[in-house]
Amino acid sequence: MSFIRVFKTIKYSLKKKHFYVMIFIIGVYGLMYENIVGTQIVSQMLVLQHHNFKEREHAKVRVMCLIPTEFKNHQTKASVINSTWAKRCDFLQFVSDQPDDSLPVMVLNSSGWGNLWGKTKTMFSAVNASVEFDWVLKADTDSYIIMENLKSLLSHYNSSEPLFAGSIYICRSNTKECNDFDGDGNTDQVYMTGGAGYVLSREAVRRFVSGHVDQTKCRPGDQGPEDVEMSRCLQRLGVSFIDTRDKDGRNRFFHFSAEDALSLPENVHRPDLSWILNYGILPMANGAECCSKKAISFHHLTTQQIKMMEYMVYALRPQTSEDEDLNMPADEATLPNAMLDHSDILEVVMNIRNATLRKAILLKQDINFTNAAQILNKVKQNETFNIGELVYLKLDLAMELPERVLKIEQVIDTPEPEKTWLILNDNVGVGNLCKVEKSKVVGDDKDNEDDKEGIYNIENNITTTRIPDQTEKPQEVTFLEVVSFCA
Repeated sequence: MSFIRVFKTIKYSLKKKHFYVMIFIIGVYGLMYENIVGTQIVSQMLVLQHHNFKEREHAKVRVMCLIPTEFKNHQTKASVINSTWAKRCDFLQFVSDQPDDSLPVMVLNSSGWGNLWGKTKTMFSAVNASVEFDWVLKADTDSYIIMENLKSLLSHYNSSEPLFAGSIYICRSNTKECNDFDGDGNTDQVYMTGGAGYVLSREAVRRFVSGHVDQTKCRPGDQGPEDVEMSRCLQRLGVSFIDTRDKDGRNRFFHFSAEDALSLPENVHRPDLSWILNYGILPMANGAECCSKKAISFHHLTTQQIKMMEYMVYALRPQTSEDEDLNMPADEATLPNAMLDHSDILEVVMNIRNATLRKAILLKQDINFTNAAQILNKVKQNETFNIGELVYLKLDLAMELPERVLKIEQVIDTPEPEKTWLILNDNVGVGNLCKVEKSKVVGDDKDNEDDKEGIYNIENNITTTRIPDQTEKPQEVTFLEVVSFCA
């Protein structure tokens, strides 16, 4: 019923004084409208509920990460992995030949690539049964894993079923390392390459741990290509393999870097990639068609590339209207023309980490650059400072800014003598703290009277941090991190 027809009916009812008819029509139409609107609201609520449900499902997927390494790589590759993608594992173990207090290490008396198959069997068998996990990821220290995308994939599967996921290839029988350990040289082996990282469900782990000792199904000893032997063993133990491509047929696990993935058809004849011509099972695509928007892993990465991936995936974003504006105010970002002729002063000003002080200098119109250079470049060798002494910031003196007498509250030494940090109190005991390297201050003594000549005393508003409760003194390193910069 249209609004026009309803209006005409009401108009007729009023003329005939059919009030009950009018009330009935309005009521019925009201119920129809409420039903339509209510349905839309319920529909929207179901969509939101489904979205939130999927987020909760992803969060429920618990992934244990096992990362084989060696002690010689602890402070390089392993350390970088530990501080980047591996911190998103629900449970993490580096599997190494020596302990290290700086890393969560499972120590196994095994090292070398040639023994990786034996190491893999041992580390899966050593997995702590008390740790609650749904899936176990095995990855290398030159790999990068996007954990959220991995969990999104795994959330569609039941970890109580025997499942195996990764980057799928075929180890052809015409390659010696692919031959079955029982001597059969005529069988191709479908496998998940180890470099891209592979994932076993909880049930697959259980079957592997209890079944790899069966020498009719799994290669005995430590030798053999680990990823091929793992795949052969799991297949014979009844574990199913997952095609991990997305619904558009794009790959998510990669045995090589993102750069190589984007140009694989052009570079596949390169010596380090040509193995794909023999082992490859999936079509190769150029450019963005190669890779899923929800890619999970890349391999053969340097530590620098791993750090770059961490930045590109988790920090770099195109600006949207909802994002925080990270631009500096124009008056703080515009460099005075006169300062461009004095690059030594410009370099000092550009490295000021106290925004209020930097702005005060940039807005100052009467800087004496010659005098400023003399003060800033004046260095006293082996100068020491003690708690309780009064000092001045060189920048205040050089730029003829309002005088600030600062009291040293703490002296924090580092391995580099000139990198000694001073915790200063800008109200001489009242309680506003900031930090600065000792090379950026001068002592309050007679030798500095010439530097301080002409400074006038007015109240300043340089940003500082309130002094903490002295009944709970924080450790020096933590304290240094939370206190703001003086300059």
